[in-house]
Amino acid sequence: MYRTFNVFSNKLIQSRFFRSTSVDETNPKLKVTICGAAGSIGKVVAFFLKQSNYSLDLALYDVSPKLCQLTKELKLINTMNSIEEYIGPLKLRQALKNSDVVAVFLKTAGNSSKVFSNDSFDLNFPAVSSIAKSVIELCPDAILAISTNPLNYIIPAVNEIYKLHGCYSPHKIIGITAPDSMQAGVTYADFFKYDPSDVFIPLVGGTSEDSMVPIFSQATPNISGGMLQTSESEKLHTSFITHKQIMSLSDLSAGFAVTRFIESIIRAILGETDIVDTAFVHNGAIDGASKYMTSLVDLNENGVRTVYGPPANMSRFEIKILHTAISNLNRDISHAERYVAALHKTERRYRRVE
Repeated sequence: MYRTFNVFSNKLIQSRFFRSTSVDETNPKLKVTICGAAGSIGKVVAFFLKQSNYSLDLALYDVSPKLCQLTKELKLINTMNSIEEYIGPLKLRQALKNSDVVAVFLKTAGNSSKVFSNDSFDLNFPAVSSIAKSVIELCPDAILAISTNPLNYIIPAVNEIYKLHGCYSPHKIIGITAPDSMQAGVTYADFFKYDPSDVFIPLVGGTSEDSMVPIFSQATPNISGGMLQTSESEKLHTSFITHKQIMSLSDLSAGFAVTRFIESIIRAILGETDIVDTAFVHNGAIDGASKYMTSLVDLNENGVRTVYGPPANMSRFEIKILHTAISNLNRDISHAERYVAALHKTERRYRRVE
């Protein structure tokens, strides 16, 4: 026997479903452009942001015609956040115009977070460079959040491009390390049987396996009181590297972590305070550190407000591997800076010839 809905049951349905998918219309609408939206990470981020409770105009950009099908599917999701597709290089300028956040998820080479060869940077960087130059021209105040490997090279190189174009804004150029932060927490939680949602692990160094160091001795919560045994530190670090390799193949978990980071940026733009997260950024003038580091950062409406240095108390094992990590990171940064300088010199030479 069928029953008709009464007023109470209609309200019940509304409270259980529509409220959870509604957008907070009291906030101004922000434009978020996803470059590489048809890729394995980009499409997951687009899916999650379509459901965000923040008021968003989502501009999806990719050179792949597969973006058309993704856009059709996302538009079927009954949330108020808008979706617009931009397919092909000629559409990049339209996609970027008036953007508040530009997120880059290109994957032309080197999806893994392992040690990268110069070749993978040479293959990936031209596409990122093209986007960065367009951002400088069309939306210089946008926060540029990049999740394209190898970040050790790409973030310094993008900063150099901004310098050369007279638009140096290191606080607006951010390398996304959210998947590594999440996996460091999962590693620690698995080891000590914590709820992973309660765990935070500081990360320092770079972004590749040979340059990133999770500081497990300074975990929150801290079961060891900062006094991890060397054997425990070694096991945790080895397990983290394993998780990091798995994460490079896990589009859903990486996309989830990246989306949470982008929403941290959105919250900061909207005026929320005390938005602290981990990212790979230009670190200012932290003594004894590399020019660019994975660090705790405080976000505000302009991007990165404060970059925090490495934890004051680290285990001997962590200090030892961090020393090697910084050396490897500095190697990568130097290569990126030399690459951009040589590229700029070549471009100037060609312009004079023309």
